[in-house]
Amino acid sequence: MTLERARTHGVAWQVDAWEQQGKLCIFVDGPKGPKTAVSWSSGGCGFDNTPGSAYFVNGWTPGAGDMDLAFGPLPSDATQVRVATREVIASKPLPSGAGLPHGRYWLFVWPSGWPNKADGKQVGPTPLNASGKPVAFTKF
Repeated sequence: MTLERARTHGVAWQVDAWEQQGKLCIFVDGPKGPKTAVSWSSGGCGFDNTPGSAYFVNGWTPGAGDMDLAFGPLPSDATQVRVATREVIASKPLPSGAGLPHGRYWLFVWPSGWPNKADGKQVGPTPLNASGKPVAFTKF
């Protein structure tokens, strides 16, 4: 299931999600999807916040002047994610009826020079509810 499509530096890419052996997989890949390998593809299956695991992925957007990006799944009550001390981004619902677990996801492509003074310091992504209160992470 394609969650979203984008283009950076003239190169098309997309975010795809599916379930595999009971674990959620999310990948940033080329416009032909996850079955076609591209050198800048990034993603993972089985998101967890226990030691030795990861609850988000860092990667690159394609094209000249690659930009960093980060993404991952969230519990359904996490409507936003803090990515810097003064920057919070919105999350989006995972599509229902697409064989995906109930929840949300986030994607952040940071521009050159991020974070700046207005953003504050970069922090590990923190799931937040609509009131800005931290939300416990859920295994996916």
